[in-house]
Amino acid sequence: PWIVDNVEEGRVIENRLRMEGRWNQTDGLKVEALTGTMRFDGVSINYLTPMPKVRNGTGRAVYDRKTFDITITGAEGPGLKVTSGRMVFTDLDKVDQFTEIDVRVDGPLAAALTLIDHEPLGFARAVGIDPKLTSGESSTQLKLKFLVERIMTPETIKVSAVSRVRKGTLPDIVRGLDLSRGELTLAADNDGMTVQGKVTLGTVNADLVWRQNFQSSVGILTEYQLTGRLDRRQWTEELGLDFLPFTAEFMNGSMETKLIVTRDQQGGGAVTANIGLDNVAMSLPALGWSKEKGVQATAEVEALFANEKFVRIPRFSIAAPRLTVLGAAEFDKAGKPS
Repeated sequence: PWIVDNVEEGRVIENRLRMEGRWNQTDGLKVEALTGTMRFDGVSINYLTPMPKVRNGTGRAVYDRKTFDITITGAEGPGLKVTSGRMVFTDLDKVDQFTEIDVRVDGPLAAALTLIDHEPLGFARAVGIDPKLTSGESSTQLKLKFLVERIMTPETIKVSAVSRVRKGTLPDIVRGLDLSRGELTLAADNDGMTVQGKVTLGTVNADLVWRQNFQSSVGILTEYQLTGRLDRRQWTEELGLDFLPFTAEFMNGSMETKLIVTRDQQGGGAVTANIGLDNVAMSLPALGWSKEKGVQATAEVEALFANEKFVRIPRFSIAAPRLTVLGAAEFDKAGKPS
């Protein structure tokens, strides 16, 4: 029944069937074994309602009374090309049928995100991405495993998707900064999504690792790890870390920075930064200290925020020749140092 209801259109180019059974006048024909192979083209497959169908499919299938195993050599989805895939439907002789799907789809990133955001998956919404605002090219390996039921939910489907993204753009990733020129790997499953690769975030060229958890039981909702070279303007204006001594009055140059940002389920979070100051000229007149570019120095910063505004810096430190500084800072209601 599943095959009849969900495989539509197209034509069977070749079908080979072998059937074994018994016949008698009392019971008629009793089929004891059935196997077959077929080749097809132009086929539409409704693999998971209400997700969009795979259309214009070409390939071959092997089947028996219990299993229908489809190998796809080409097909189409909304804005995407299915370049290869396999769909295995089992327990066709029982009330409940199981499905395993493994397909590769190539095309625009927006179309790939729309696909994995479709009901009942909802991956893009879970991380706050509007697929229509993205761009780039992607190649995605999508795997689904589920019991075929009348009503499907994310909890009833085991999902994994791995996308290779080229020249990707994503809006408003962190602190209103857009991600552009992304050469990324995006991996998502039922538990969460991890994005990693080389990007430009705002104007910062960096290596990014972004983890988004989907489960409400997990304490950390989002974590970003950003590694790159930042100048003072990027540090203070784009990332909002505008406090002494990391201001124009006291420093000039670029910082090698590893930044970790975590956000919890309530919207609060923390920023931790490990900073190399070798390429920075610094001056702290009140302490009678300065250094030129090329002199080794490091700094560490821990900052807490709520509702996208910094509230406190429990600790920051600077270590350099002839200088060790430990400090803390508070912020006012507007998120400015007080």
